[in-house]
Amino acid sequence: MTPDRRRLEWLPHQMRVLEARRRRLVMLVSGLGGGKTRIGCRWAIDRAWANHPIPVYCFEPTYPMVRRVLRPGFQELCDEMGLPHRWMAGEHIMRIDVAGRRLMIPCLSASNSDHVKGPNIAAAWIDEAGQVDDASIKQIRARVRHPGASVRQMLLTGTPEGMRGAFYDLAEGDAATIAKRKAEGTLEVVRARTGDNPFLPPGYVDQELGDLDPHEREQYELGLFVPPRGRVYGGWSEENKLDSLDVFEQHGAPFMACDF
Repeated sequence: MTPDRRRLEWLPHQMRVLEARRRRLVMLVSGLGGGKTRIGCRWAIDRAWANHPIPVYCFEPTYPMVRRVLRPGFQELCDEMGLPHRWMAGEHIMRIDVAGRRLMIPCLSASNSDHVKGPNIAAAWIDEAGQVDDASIKQIRARVRHPGASVRQMLLTGTPEGMRGAFYDLAEGDAATIAKRKAEGTLEVVRARTGDNPFLPPGYVDQELGDLDPHEREQYELGLFVPPRGRVYGGWSEENKLDSLDVFEQHGAPFMACDF
């Protein structure tokens, strides 16, 4: 593991991600504020150091998120670890000097699957993978195949965004396939709740998540994949439901419209 010049505290679920070096695919499914970005940056430094000079890539759904999330995430962590670093804005590369090695970590957008095509790489991290389209995730996974890599691995982190897309499918989609991958030791799915992070500011849960309904809190606080639910039909009840087709025979064919 990459040596820390300063000893930092890591949560149990973060350590599981960092130590799962033999898994082909590692996933951290977490509620908001669960420390996903922090451990993702630490994971990237570790894998880039282990695989040097073979590249390790990091992705966000968009370039604004690269600038707002990845760049400050790496900078803050490097400052805490005492690692010299420089953000190369023109190329979106984080340069980090650690234990005698100069790491060059590209931080890119996964918004277009055509843009993620490129050379074979050792490892890749996709943050907020639930917001990334399936084609991009598939394309990035295909790039993680460099034959000289010491740790060839894919990391997906994110908060659930409904029961859909590759992020959901890889974590919970087909039970038989997931059980097979876990049995083979190729998949590690780590779960975390917002409350598992004791370093959040006091009152964070109530202030940031207090206005969510119970259905939304299961997703954004507990980190659970839940089916999408429309709010338009919240007034349904046993009294106003249609339980007979006789009305159609009396008044003619029904007309239905949907507003999205």
